[in-house]
Amino acid sequence: MKQACQQAFGLMALTIDRLQQTSPLTPLVVSCEPTIMMKWLIPKLITFKAHYPDIEVHLVSGGGYIDFSRSSVNLAIRRNDFLWDRRYVAERLGKEWIGPICLPETENHAITHQLLTLLHTHTRPEAWNDWMSGVII
Repeated sequence: MKQACQQAFGLMALTIDRLQQTSPLTPLVVSCEPTIMMKWLIPKLITFKAHYPDIEVHLVSGGGYIDFSRSSVNLAIRRNDFLWDRRYVAERLGKEWIGPICLPETENHAITHQLLTLLHTHTRPEAWNDWMSGVII
């Protein structure tokens, strides 16, 4: 037992030494949904760099499931529309608002649902039903 503990502490000390020798210039690789990256993340990078000037950030555009063990990504910002690996830690950044978009002249007219063409996306097949029922994701 004593020998096992000595080996374990020896490995921990070796690991700590290696971590401390790691170059501080190792970039933080962030994968992010393209729209979130353009509208939210990139505008916030100036403030981040002001607070953490020594951290180099590399951005990777991507969405959906990510396998951290098979990629060089350290952090992923995603929508919450698929199952996460239980090993990952997820933090909600905000609510997603889904709603219709129409021409200004159609907004004020009494147009029946049958006259409108509803556009759909394969990533949000229930978006119209969610919006019509008042669901906020």
